Amino acid sequence: MAAILERDPAPISSVQPMFPRAMDRVVKTCLEKDPEERWQSVRDLRTNLRWIEEGEAPATSSQVELNPWRERAVWMLACVLLSGLAFFAAVHNHASSASEPERFSVYPPEKAVFSGPPNITVPVPQFALSPDGRAIVFVTNSSGADPLIWLRSIDQVAPRPLPGTEHAQFPFCSPDSRWVGFFAEGKLKKIPVAGGPVQVLADVADPFGGSWGTDDSIIFAKLSSAIFRVSSGGGTVTAVTKVDTIMNAHRWPQFLPDGRHFLFHVQGGEPEHHGIYVGSLDGGTQKFIVRTESSAVYASPS
Repeated sequence: MAAILERDPAPISSVQPMFPRAMDRVVKTCLEKDPEERWQSVRDLRTNLRWIEEGEAPATSSQVELNPWRERAVWMLACVLLSGLAFFAAVHNHASSASEPERFSVYPPEKAVFSGPPNITVPVPQFALSPDGRAIVFVTNSSGADPLIWLRSIDQVAPRPLPGTEHAQFPFCSPDSRWVGFFAEGKLKKIPVAGGPVQVLADVADPFGGSWGTDDSIIFAKLSSAIFRVSSGGGTVTAVTKVDTIMNAHRWPQFLPDGRHFLFHVQGGEPEHHGIYVGSLDGGTQKFIVRTESSAVYASPS
């Protein structure tokens, strides 16, 4: 049998036992789920493979005859392992970079400033991020010009104006990120992000925020009133919250992920009732969440 092994390639079943047992540890280390437990460099892996080859050198002449083939097989396996290591490193690096927040600055157009709504005591800049995370819209004002909505794509530096949005207040985006809703000249309006004619949806005097739901409902607030609902295509306006002498100013509505419930802020009436509440499109019970004098923004826990 030894003479045969010296002259002819051994069958696979005879060759497999010749691979060092330590190779199991090499393979397992490459496949560790925790990136910190894998080989940290190609040099580490190569050094371990050399140690295995030197530490398990065969003793008999018949095995020495097979050593060149065995060495090639080991290094072929090493190439596979190195490829796997590179793949895991790429996946790990991608996951790490994807989890890192993207930071960048947004500037108003030349000779313009970020504009606050005229009916608010503190002129807070008006921004809205598209649900797909690819664009941000904001309102600016410049000397001798009316406030206007601008759109800045995340992958671009220069924003572009949305013509027809003069006098805009409180912009907000549709769930598919294809439309921008806003208030101007006593009306609730919308405009395509890609550009196009402005559409009027409802009469809204003294607006105090709006939000666009997944069922194509838009809810909005007025100065001292309830939260109202209208279709994104326009039509009948209905109240979805109830006001009374204790809570008579519902403002800053924001849809929750289920598309049926929404947050809103109660400001009018008795101070002890000021705070954030949850309402629903069916006009059901208004649930108190927290006492505060400011509005709230929902953030996904994921």
